[in-house]
Amino acid sequence: MPQKPPGDQLTFRGTFNLLCIVCDIHSRMVTPFLRASTGSRARGLFTFIAGAIIFYLAHALNSEPLIKYWAAWLVAVVVQMADSSAANKKQVIHSQYAGCPRLAMLICPFVKSEETAKFAIEPFLCLGVGYGLLQWSDVVGKLVMSTAFSLMFLGNYDRHVRQRREQELIDARLEGEFLSNQVRERF
Repeated sequence: MPQKPPGDQLTFRGTFNLLCIVCDIHSRMVTPFLRASTGSRARGLFTFIAGAIIFYLAHALNSEPLIKYWAAWLVAVVVQMADSSAANKKQVIHSQYAGCPRLAMLICPFVKSEETAKFAIEPFLCLGVGYGLLQWSDVVGKLVMSTAFSLMFLGNYDRHVRQRREQELIDARLEGEFLSNQVRERF
């Protein structure tokens, strides 16, 4: 029986990476309305793909409300780009920074952590706003509501990655201290 080359095998890591990409693209269908001051690479190809999907769905479903949503989304992307360019001139921002959850922190001023705003407030905001939009357009309401799950997934994933990186930094510091003590004892 012939074996498949390694690149053709479906792996857990490859599947998970694909899920992350799909959720990232899906979340960008609402994040221009929710966030400000994104990094320069955070508003690139995936944002373009999200816009293309909205545009395609609007025309495939012949949905005038979705076309209006797409137009508003385009305006929000342009505003977000201008805001991000101005923010990048004032301070150094990581190129892949997903943006400050400005709307969530404005609506819930008691939330001080970006992580909490992105992981807890934004998804529920999308569910609530999406539910309200169902009165105007079933398609737009369901689109906005569905992004809540992508936002929750990405928020949880980002938190997990940050915690692992922090632990790796702590481990590296401890190892460095141990090695420097070993060297001092020798000399």
